[in-house]
Amino acid sequence: MICAASWNVRGLNGVAHQRSFGHLVGVEILLVELQFIHCRVTSKKEHTKCLIIVLYGDNDVIPGRDLWNSISQLSNDITDEPWLLIGDFNAVIDESEISEYAADTSASMGDFLNCITTAELIHLPFMGANLTWHNSRNGDRSLWKRLYRMLVNETWLVHWSQSIYISASPRTSDHSPLILQGHDRCRDTPIFRFDNFMTKLPGFLDMVKERWKHPIIGTSMYALTRKLKYLKSMLRGIKRQRGNLSQNIQKAAEFLLKAQQLIQEFQHDTLLLQLEKWCRIIYCKAVNLETIMLKQRAKLNWLKW
Repeated sequence: MICAASWNVRGLNGVAHQRSFGHLVGVEILLVELQFIHCRVTSKKEHTKCLIIVLYGDNDVIPGRDLWNSISQLSNDITDEPWLLIGDFNAVIDESEISEYAADTSASMGDFLNCITTAELIHLPFMGANLTWHNSRNGDRSLWKRLYRMLVNETWLVHWSQSIYISASPRTSDHSPLILQGHDRCRDTPIFRFDNFMTKLPGFLDMVKERWKHPIIGTSMYALTRKLKYLKSMLRGIKRQRGNLSQNIQKAAEFLLKAQQLIQEFQHDTLLLQLEKWCRIIYCKAVNLETIMLKQRAKLNWLKW
């Protein structure tokens, strides 16, 4: 899958630019409607195909429903081909995607969410700005929205599980360009690894339950991915707080050794005896956490081998 500029990228409509992509991709127009163009794109280099809808949704609720109905109907015939929807949807899915909530937002939001659910679409992960459009006004009249996005079907993720898009800087425009990137540009992205030892930490399950209760407006798949992202940030914070497990063991061992040396001098000091007991408990817990981590890593290495 190639890296492809896709929406609101100025200059790509020039004849010279279009010809420069001619040897890389082939485009077959399948359907042209007032608010979208549906096409099949073929990568000549990798011999792969996908379906793409490039759309510009109407900002009025009633005409916008024609777009949602068309997408829902098309989804019935698309089961085994990767499908990407990209463009200006002129609709948001929750209040976090608009700086000022309006009455007409609720209607278009509901229609959009119903379309996503019916067509079984998934939000493609992105990097960059969340709010992609600004009305170029200041003060109380300033308005930000997330109007541009990329949606895909499950088959798309089967073929290109690492694909993302970038919401780039608008520069002099009030619109943010979107750039689709394939897995070949994401190979160096660090993979999140869950360490089993974290389940042994005090209050771990309570922290997970608290994060999971966070309300998310959207489809079940969207809500699941957002909640998993919240959990990922929490888990990374826990790992940072715990630090290096081997260093923790070394520090715990030093404290335990110091406490035991003091007891040799003051054998009947009850406070020192209690201190040595707690140092021993902390040291054993630190060793146990590292043991769990090492067993997990050893198992992963064995599976790779």
